[in-house]
Amino acid sequence: MTVTARVAGAIDRMSTGKRRLLGLSLVRIGMGVALLSTYLTNFKVRYLIWGPDAVSGYQSFVARTGHGGPLSLYALSDGRVWFNLVFYAGILVTAVWTVYGGRALTVACAVFLWSLNARDYATLDGGDNLAQILIIFLCFTTTDYWLSPRGGRVRRREALRNRRTTLGNSLHNCAALVVVVQTSMVYLVSGLWKVSGEHWRDGSALYYISRVHEYSHLSVFPWLMGHMWLSLIASYVTIAAQLCAVPAVFSTRPWFRKLVFSVIAVMHVGIMFGMGLFSFALVMLAADTAILRDSDYRLMRAWLDRHVLARLATLRRRAHRGSAEPVGRPAPPGEPAPAALSEVGPAR
Repeated sequence: MTVTARVAGAIDRMSTGKRRLLGLSLVRIGMGVALLSTYLTNFKVRYLIWGPDAVSGYQSFVARTGHGGPLSLYALSDGRVWFNLVFYAGILVTAVWTVYGGRALTVACAVFLWSLNARDYATLDGGDNLAQILIIFLCFTTTDYWLSPRGGRVRRREALRNRRTTLGNSLHNCAALVVVVQTSMVYLVSGLWKVSGEHWRDGSALYYISRVHEYSHLSVFPWLMGHMWLSLIASYVTIAAQLCAVPAVFSTRPWFRKLVFSVIAVMHVGIMFGMGLFSFALVMLAADTAILRDSDYRLMRAWLDRHVLARLATLRRRAHRGSAEPVGRPAPPGEPAPAALSEVGPAR
């Protein structure tokens, strides 16, 4: 096959049918929950972080936006009424977007997210940086195909469009690919930085991280990293998984993608509960779900149906049959059954 034919085939695949629909729906939900946690966990101190009384003064904030800085709805007024109006509207739009999805709500959520981060980006934990980038490309994707109250209507609509080549399909698939590549590049750069670090190379990095009070959310984390062999294994596995993220995206082997995704997911769960970086870990986990393809999720669903759900159904049937059987030993031949004795009554 010539190069021209391959390019034409790739373009045709990108414009016919939408891909990574379940992964993008999971990105929407995970990122929305992370953004809502940022709003709600800082609700009591919102005036000190983003409001008129913030450490970063309003005048310097307006000057920054007026000299090429990011635009923000919070820059339109320094009054508390306006601040609360924008802040509460951001919570409402983010919550509705998390549940429903859709392009219009994605654009609205992106406006409020960029406005919030522009007001004071230094107070957040880093996950917002990736969220700001990804939500721009999510505006061109279909994020309400699955796990949305209006998903059935969207699936019926897309069933007609997927039969032909459309610009919407091309935009969706290109944006989905950018989301995946952007996420995997974050891991690649992070892995390369770790390789260049002395403590990561000798396997002691996680030990020293666990000794930082601000990043020791659970006491079990320092205890686990206190075992040098465990810290060494965790450090090397983390580096290997991050360096394999880009190859996993373009791999034709589903088991390799699922293995890399599983290791990275375990890493972020550890960050969430061990280091207390809930919002950061949740944004990264949400972005990771787009790495797996729709076919990967179908294979996982088939495996669950065969090995887990079928086993549970068998156990329920056995339990049902066991509850229907009579309790006690069977009566010997010639003797009445216990049920018959109960009907006759006690001997006189």
